[in-house]
Amino acid sequence: ASTSTSGTSASASSAVLDVNCCCTAAQVTPIIQASTQGSTAMVELLLSNPLVDVGAVDGDGNTAFHMAASNNHVQIMRLLLVKMQMQMQHNTSSSAANASAADYYNCIDQQNEDGCTALYQACKYGHLSAVQLLLQPQLNVHLDLPTHDGWSPCYIASCNGHIEVVEVLLKRG
Repeated sequence: ASTSTSGTSASASSAVLDVNCCCTAAQVTPIIQASTQGSTAMVELLLSNPLVDVGAVDGDGNTAFHMAASNNHVQIMRLLLVKMQMQMQHNTSSSAANASAADYYNCIDQQNEDGCTALYQACKYGHLSAVQLLLQPQLNVHLDLPTHDGWSPCYIASCNGHIEVVEVLLKRG
């Protein structure tokens, strides 16, 4: 191993890139940043790395899925759903199929530090396409999961005047 100028031992041949590194004080990982910005190509590239953690959370407890839903990046949401499902299947044995499904749904309904889910975020900002994706029956999203303040996705959508979103929620609920 060679010695760098800072006095630490480093070897170019044994260096490992940390694809999940948090590069800001807000603890934002590359997959969270790319999902926030809507960079589908970057998300695809990051998801091609088997070590990427799609469940990583930033300093506010948001995942890449939260941020994609918050910004109506539906294609990225789809990519993340596929990767989450693949990771859940990989992390469980075939005898634990029910646990795998439960873990998958828990990721979709994961709450950030304020208790907001991806569905809540999409409803808050009136992102009809994201809401419709999340309301697919196979995703089994909890429609009434409240924030820590007790606000539901339907409540925040109605407060913000998102009529089409409320209509879709009412039809599904």
